Amino acid sequence: MYDEHSLLAANPIDRYATRPERPGFVRDPDGGATITLAAALPDGVPEANWLPAPAGRFRLGLRVYYPGPAVADGSWTPPR
Repeated sequence: MYDEHSLLAANPIDRYATRPERPGFVRDPDGGATITLAAALPDGVPEANWLPAPAGRFRLGLRVYYPGPAVADGSWTPPR
């Protein structure tokens, strides 16, 4: 996550990325992964599923390693 100046977005826990392999990350019942972007940790969201976001504008990057055909050909887009 980057701020409006393309610098890492500062946050109180020094977290700039997260992933399902993070200790404490909770997967959805269907096996999916929900990552919550918010300035403060919302009630009921596991801390490992939270990516602190600045209160102002920011940019988010998504890295997909070893993409399947749908990612590689552009027919898949990430959910909102």
